[in-house]
Order: sequence, then C-alpha cells, then structure tokens
Amino acid sequence: MIYLITGAGEPNFGDELIALDWIKYYRAQGYTGPIFVDCKSGEGARKLHAGIEGVQFGRFLKALATGNDGSVSDYISRGRHFVDEALGKGKGDAASPALVTLKKIAAADRPADFAATRFVHLVGGGYINGDWNNSFSLIGGASQLAKQLGCSVVATGLGIAPLDNLSTVDRISLANAIRDFDLFEVRDEISMQLLGKNGVKGAKVVVGLDDSFLQPPETRSTFEGRSLHLSLFGRHLDGEGGAKLMDLIKTLAKDYDRVLCWQCNAADEPACARIEAELDKVKRLYNRALLYNGMPIQAHDHMITSRFHPHLLAARSGISGLYLVYSNFYSAKHQSVVDLGSPFKRFVPGAETDFSQPSPNPMLEMDGERVRQKRRVGKNLATRAKRACGA
Repeated sequence: MIYLITGAGEPNFGDELIALDWIKYYRAQGYTGPIFVDCKSGEGARKLHAGIEGVQFGRFLKALATGNDGSVSDYISRGRHFVDEALGKGKGDAASPALVTLKKIAAADRPADFAATRFVHLVGGGYINGDWNNSFSLIGGASQLAKQLGCSVVATGLGIAPLDNLSTVDRISLANAIRDFDLFEVRDEISMQLLGKNGVKGAKVVVGLDDSFLQPPETRSTFEGRSLHLSLFGRHLDGEGGAKLMDLIKTLAKDYDRVLCWQCNAADEPACARIEAELDKVKRLYNRALLYNGMPIQAHDHMITSRFHPHLLAARSGISGLYLVYSNFYSAKHQSVVDLGSPFKRFVPGAETDFSQPSPNPMLEMDGERVRQKRRVGKNLATRAKRACGA
C-alpha cells in the first residue's frame, strides 16, 4: 500500500489539488494497488473525491496535528509513539496519548493499516512549519514507519517557512527524523535555508518545486468575456484596508463581464457572501468544480487573491493580478511564487493597480520545463513505490 500523508480533507483547494495530482500520477505510472490518503477529515475528503476507486481517505496520523502544547521534538516523539502503538510495538499503556488517540480514531474514522504500508509519501504543501509545532508529528510518524517497517519514506514539495531558530533538542530531533527519509524535497529556497540554519542538511535534502507542478494547470472555459477572479480571506475585507480593497474591486468589476469568487475553504465563505451582496454578475466556484472541471481562467482575465495556490496556478496559466498578505506565513508563500516569475503585485491600499506582464512571461516560458522537472521526481518515486508494493 502507498500511504500518502497530506494536507487535504478540510477541504482546501491547494491541498486537495496536490493529493489528487499524486493519486492520478501514481495511477498513470502503472501503480494499481491500494492507496491510503491520510488527511484532516476522511469524511470531507470522501465527499469531495467521491468515485475514486482503490483509494481510501481517513484521518489517522493526521489526528496528531492538533493543539500546540509542545515543542517540535515533543511532537516528533508523539508521531513516533503513535506509530509504535498502531503497530503493536509500543508499551501498551492504556492511558498513553497515542493509544487514547488511536481509540478515538477507530471510533470516528477509517484507520490506516500501517502493517500493509510499503511506501510512505509525505506530499507537499505549506502545512508543516514553525507556526504549528504539532505538524512535526507527521515527520516523526513517517520516520518511525521507516524504522519499524523498513519501508521507503519520501517527502516532496514542502514549504517549511516560517521556522524560527530551534532549540538544540529540537534541532537534533528534527535532523534525526529527516535522516530516515530517502528524499526530503522542499519547494523553495527559503525553506532550504531555514532547514540549514536549524542543522538539517545532507544529499537527501533538496530544493524542488511545489507539487502542483506535477501537472500543467488545467484551464477550461467557454465563456465569451473577461472574468475577474477573487480568492479572498474574509479578514481582508475588514477594517479600513478592507474598505479600500472592496472599493477597488467594485471599480475593477465594471470592466469585466463577470466576477468569479473562489471558495477554496469554508473560511472563504464570508468573503464570497460579502462580494455577492455588493456586486452583480458574481458566480461562486467550489472545490469540486475547480478540481474536476478545470479552472475557468482565460488569457484576458485577472485575479486578486489571498491564497497561495490560486496565485500560483493563475500565474502559471498566464494571467496577472494582485496578492494580499497578512502574516509571515503568507508573505513567504506569495514571495516564493514571485521568485518563480509571477507578474502578480502585492496589494497596497491606495496604490495604482498594475496588471502589466513582462514579455516574454517567465511563468509561461518555464512551465513546461518545471513540469518535466517535477515529473522526473514523480517517475522515480512511482518506480520505487511499484517495486516496494509489487503492484
């Protein structure tokens, strides 16, 4: 069995896209065996991705990535203990947090069969970083699966930023866990630098690309007109800055034939509702349509976004726009897209809107080679997975 550890299931557009891309890619490369997708909500993922055969969605190791009451090394240890107990190789203390968590999962969702796991893949996204120490339980758990099962464990396309200077204990714990990976790929230079500053180095730790580069951006639209795409957090429409952003959106919307509001996550609902209340010609887009019908992006469209993957996919599709930042986490994410050549500009209240693009556009010029680069990684992993699983 291939065991995919993901950020999917909330659901959240970028994390769902990455999980789906890897499932499709493993199948396209000839892997026919079972796949378990560990995610935030098995129920949510099963509803969103209904109809995918041979794939089980559940919340298992991901159940540890909650709360924030410990250090990085604490959570790495929790991941290790969880795996030991799940495999029947722990201390068996009924009061241990690992066993308590296992019992809750067994009652609420569909647990993974760790014993059947032959290949572990910690897929990309920005869900493991210093803002959420609990997320490092996933690295600890994956590392322990390698130790206990002797299986291959890999990570691809991770965005680690932000990550502060760790304590000596945390550094040693993180470095030891990552040492058990056959590949630990991050998606940007800042993630590589932050790992290096914290003592994580070696030939297996490499800089690559976001996992969405596994596939070309899928755009599909028969609409005859221009669209203004909006993908916003509700907080970006609050306060004085939010009022200025809303005024700008209202002004811009007059020059477009429709406004498309991407609801990538339940947290986006207030922004979409506000936009629908204040503008005409608004259509809301949900994850199922965006993932399975293609993104309705055309060359003469523009986008304003708070989110990373809409920014990245829109820029890769050849359009420009504005991005918004409210934290170091999102500053790092958006900057990594700009570093790839995105023509998007940061939104500054009161500044003149600039949707210009360079010619030639590096995002379009480089996309084919970047997809090929990511697929070289993917093909290597698929070959390893097929060999390990015998399927």
